[in-house]
Amino acid sequence: MQMLAGLARETEAKIGRPLRYVSAGNSSAIDLLSKGKMPPEVNHLRLGESLLLGHETAFSQQIEGTSTDCFKIHAQVLEVWQRHIQDTGQRGLNALGQKTSLAKTGLRKLAVLNLGAVDVELGGLTPLTPGVEVMGFSSDHIIADITQAADLVVGSDIEFSPNYHALATAMTSPYLMQVEDAAAILNPVKTGV
Repeated sequence: MQMLAGLARETEAKIGRPLRYVSAGNSSAIDLLSKGKMPPEVNHLRLGESLLLGHETAFSQQIEGTSTDCFKIHAQVLEVWQRHIQDTGQRGLNALGQKTSLAKTGLRKLAVLNLGAVDVELGGLTPLTPGVEVMGFSSDHIIADITQAADLVVGSDIEFSPNYHALATAMTSPYLMQVEDAAAILNPVKTGV
């Protein structure tokens, strides 16, 4: 930042006027700013995660006074079945060419969810619905172990907390609907006669 501040001063001297903006940094610069160590020449920060999820990214700390749960990603249960899972023999690659392993074996209750890798960065999702564990995915579906979530059925809503990467991909996905109040979509008020 000091180097950038020096370049800004040199540029101002060469052009004979002050720069309107000296834009630098991202959410990792919040730490410098909060400690008063940001050079005064830097007057504009490009913030994402700090504003959207309340994290500064240099040390992954929550910013005081912010909320980390402003965004949720919802998926719907499309299918439910029980299957005996075995982790024996040679395993192939998943739909995206990745090697996977199974965390749980035995008789498991599984669900297919309507969310996949083309919709959102799945590695950045944390299930908030109790008893849900992501087992695998394809380009357009998640396979979740819902053995510990006995009340989930076809049509149930599964809620996830996104990290910044997942949020950024979900926000730019042409396949996902963005709403201010998911409850209004999931439980519409019936009107009419």
